[in-house]
Amino acid sequence: MCAMHIATSHPESTISDLLRSLTGNAKVTIEREAKIANIGTLDYRLRDEHGQEYFVEVKSRRITKLDVGQLATYATLLHKKIPSAKLVLIAKKVDSIHKEVLKEIGVEVIELEHNLSNSNQTLRIIPSKRINKKLELSPKEQESYFLLLRKGIVVVTPELLSKELMVPNGYSKNILSSLARKGMLSRFGRGKYVIISPDVVYGRKGYTIDPIVMLEQLVGDEPYYLAYTSALYIHGLSLQLPFETTVAVTKQKRSVKVGHNSIIKFVRIMAEAMFGYKQQRYLNSYTSVSDLEKTIIDCIDRHDLCGGISEVTRILSESLQQIDRDKLLNYLKKFNKQVVIQRLGFILEKLTQEGFEVDPKLLQNMENLKFRHVYRLDFTKPKSGTMSKKWKIIENADCMSWKN
Repeated sequence: MCAMHIATSHPESTISDLLRSLTGNAKVTIEREAKIANIGTLDYRLRDEHGQEYFVEVKSRRITKLDVGQLATYATLLHKKIPSAKLVLIAKKVDSIHKEVLKEIGVEVIELEHNLSNSNQTLRIIPSKRINKKLELSPKEQESYFLLLRKGIVVVTPELLSKELMVPNGYSKNILSSLARKGMLSRFGRGKYVIISPDVVYGRKGYTIDPIVMLEQLVGDEPYYLAYTSALYIHGLSLQLPFETTVAVTKQKRSVKVGHNSIIKFVRIMAEAMFGYKQQRYLNSYTSVSDLEKTIIDCIDRHDLCGGISEVTRILSESLQQIDRDKLLNYLKKFNKQVVIQRLGFILEKLTQEGFEVDPKLLQNMENLKFRHVYRLDFTKPKSGTMSKKWKIIENADCMSWKN
């Protein structure tokens, strides 16, 4: 991956002071042109006396969409490699629409009033708005907020707070609305609020609503699991952090907008297909996510939710050595959709022809499972193309286009 470098030299003394200010002027070591395996080279790497690491990119110009895309990739890979690290962008100018996106993916943005290439000019940080540290809460608001924190409640509704406080719904609704106005809660959807931690409220940390940590309380006791692109991300098979969190459920649910750019999309599946998932640790909690074999089956079944048939083929090629053959075969029988068996068999054979190592016993067993019905490789495209006599699949799309 190519690194993002600025075209002009940095005014080192000013930049050093600015970088130290990120850590609250604690003792810090600064490394220039920090190389990170499998990620690339970033302009600066900081480590404060408490072990907290910061990776910083500096831009002496206005930020573009391409920059945002590269930073999103950096943020995703960095989170997987060093979860506690923070990614910071120092730039001359960042448009508001780009700020919102960067905020959602956890990138801290610092704008500079003057061009970094002119070291004779004084650099001044344009501060972002912070929540007032002197918050005036009523006794009942304080009781409500800290009760929710103590109980570990992430998502709250007037009905839930009413039950906890033993007060009427109307009263709890007013409390939540007031706490949201004061920055203690963030509203999403109708009558739903997510609790903001004290570190964020009092300006010690940045804030990004993470849809995944909210799922347990959004779904309740109903079975669910992170699926499709979201599961691929958890398994490290998707390089881009998806702005849409996809969740498999057995009952129809409306999508939920979280923050400015994130959406939780619920995809209804048959109750018989609600298997092959596990509890997996995510940040400081656990969430349900499909295991690798079920993720592959789901993505073959609904490749429209995973970037298309070519992207699914690429993902499959990268996970061949991790697949449990017996588990995959058992899942295919349990999933009981012939189109998935034939489509997967066709793709695996294509990969074999391209030099990838595919378990021959897996292909042989899958061929024994297939029937005579003819299906399209890509169900989103017209039924035209060469038909594979072996797999009864019409090749109406190039599943290997990702290699070009």
